[in-house]
Amino acid sequence: MIDRSAFISAQNDPAFGDEGWLTFYLCGPLDRHESMKAGLVALNAINLSGAEYGFVYAKVPVRLCQVEIQRLIEQVHGLATEAGVEIAVIDLDASADVARSKFYNVWQAPPS
Repeated sequence: MIDRSAFISAQNDPAFGDEGWLTFYLCGPLDRHESMKAGLVALNAINLSGAEYGFVYAKVPVRLCQVEIQRLIEQVHGLATEAGVEIAVIDLDASADVARSKFYNVWQAPPS
């Protein structure tokens, strides 16, 4: 499911250490975002506000390990599917700081 070349680039990038952040670009109505919020909080997600415009850019900490990244993506995908929220893009970020973080796109929804 993830772009292996993006993962390898992150592993080789000095901006990353042993950990990173998966940023999920979630889109859907506010009530649907709210219904998956508890599941995201249980995964230590941050940046869960802003759904009033239909988008939330949830950031979840993750070890820089392909198996763990895939497992975490599957967990969030399950939460999103249950809530009726779409995942548009998934980035792997070096930092939780949006303005200064180096990132690699690891997955993007196919065009509709």
